[in-house]
Amino acid sequence: MSAIYGFAQWPRDTFDPAAFDAMTEALRHYAHDGSGAWHHANIALGHHALDATRHADAEKFPFEDPESGLAVTADARLDNRADLCAELGLPPAPRTVLSNGTLIAWAYRKWGTDCPKHLIGDFAFALWDPAAQQFFAARDHMGIRPLFYAHQSGSHFVFASDILGVLAMPGVEGRRDRARLDLSSGWFPNDTGAETYFEDIRLIPPGHALTASAHGLDLRCYWAPVEQPELRLENEAAYADRVREVLTEAIRCRIDSTANVGCHISGGLDCTTAAVIANEFLMQEAKRIVGYSWSPAPRPEDYPLTDERRYVEAAAAMLGIKQGKDLHYTELTAATLEELQARDVATEPTTFLNHDLVIQRKVHHNGVRTLISGWGGDDGLSFNGAALFPEYLLTGQWGLLWREINAMAAVERVSPLYVFKERVLLYLTPNWIKHVRDLAKRDPLRRAHAWKKLRHYQPGLQYRFYPPFMRKRQLARLKSPGIAMRLVSWNASAAPHGLTYVYPFLDKRVVELSLALPKRLYFTRGYKRYIYRLAVQGIFPEGMQWTREKRDEAMQSLQQQLGRDMQNKKNGR
Repeated sequence: MSAIYGFAQWPRDTFDPAAFDAMTEALRHYAHDGSGAWHHANIALGHHALDATRHADAEKFPFEDPESGLAVTADARLDNRADLCAELGLPPAPRTVLSNGTLIAWAYRKWGTDCPKHLIGDFAFALWDPAAQQFFAARDHMGIRPLFYAHQSGSHFVFASDILGVLAMPGVEGRRDRARLDLSSGWFPNDTGAETYFEDIRLIPPGHALTASAHGLDLRCYWAPVEQPELRLENEAAYADRVREVLTEAIRCRIDSTANVGCHISGGLDCTTAAVIANEFLMQEAKRIVGYSWSPAPRPEDYPLTDERRYVEAAAAMLGIKQGKDLHYTELTAATLEELQARDVATEPTTFLNHDLVIQRKVHHNGVRTLISGWGGDDGLSFNGAALFPEYLLTGQWGLLWREINAMAAVERVSPLYVFKERVLLYLTPNWIKHVRDLAKRDPLRRAHAWKKLRHYQPGLQYRFYPPFMRKRQLARLKSPGIAMRLVSWNASAAPHGLTYVYPFLDKRVVELSLALPKRLYFTRGYKRYIYRLAVQGIFPEGMQWTREKRDEAMQSLQQQLGRDMQNKKNGR
């Protein structure tokens, strides 16, 4: 992704080149394809470019609109350009050559601070409105592109795509939030996604926009995941077609790249679907997807494979890619884990970064600038129906519950009593009881993790993130601050490697569809993710579509061994 940054300083009325240079240098590792700057009086905007799409040549940021004087800097990929141009009343001829910055400026001129409601895509932008003497900044619906800021009335407003840019600004103190740094989860029950590890620096939360001036700051929500009116179609096949149609469009929008495109490949439903659909589009341009698996490379003695790697290789065969050329396994090492542990998470976040740090260091050699992740599917379109069985129990739908328990028992080849215990009782059990149970496990890492969870136990987290009702749980996962933490972590870590992550399952249209599908379609006939499995008929290698579980014993075994080795090293054994 590209990096944007800028500031306003009050009460001074002249440009501060030293402050601007400090921010520019702090974000220099984003400048793979040039940089741009704009300033007027006490206002400054900057941009470090990573050109990953075909529209990049038309993007020259910062951009000043000659008619209104609006100055815009943006890190944006707009997916509804045709519809947006039509709403703006633009003639067909110039639509394909207009930059995203121009469209954002014109959207602001037409709709003002409501303009983000009309945009679809991944974006973070900031613009200076000289008429109103204020900044307006916004972040996309699910927070794919980050935007940090600091504001002090009468003194300064500072923003940047990376927290390092804000910290470089003179006047930003960067006071560390010690209580948050001590948390095992990284967030408190009432967090909104705006919090950082610094008391005076914030993130614009997903689906939010702000206005900032010398007199104050106003942060407002323009979109959030909410339950949609239930979609009613004639049969299951029609639902499956709708799922596939919307997801395919979300994937198509994200592979508009002049460079090679990579994708995570696993035994899971989401990554493999994204890889196969993306590859179909790429083959029309005589290109193929480049695959990256979190699993270690199989050795000759590992065959025949019995873990997730058999599905990775089945997917690779379907895609026509070969190990070592277009398929790359991840060799996680103790050195990588030690490197991550040594990082300052306040400025170099490490959330879910173990395997992708290794992948990020490979992509440059493969000419990959866009990496598709299936992350977000488990929270939305391929949600596993968690808490649907407890909901049936608590709402008196006991006959339906009994039928579904028996169906799942038949599919999983277990007893109905076992299903009731695992899918109903455990979902109603307080988490602290589960942590106490884990203290008796033989695995020292699991015991240490359980003890850490108990020491920092927050009862509010379970009620907020794990309610015993399916739709509430799905919404809780989609709104979780953990999503923002992971996106920020991967974006910041990928920057030096010229890599942009894209998440088709977190597309606004995909998320809204997932919240409109009838709840029963997520878990029925004994299968979790039922409607999604139906939708990917013909996409998956034979045998993967209805597989009951995803196991990567090789990856887990290696990671556990590395963890034990590091713990023993720490203890001096």
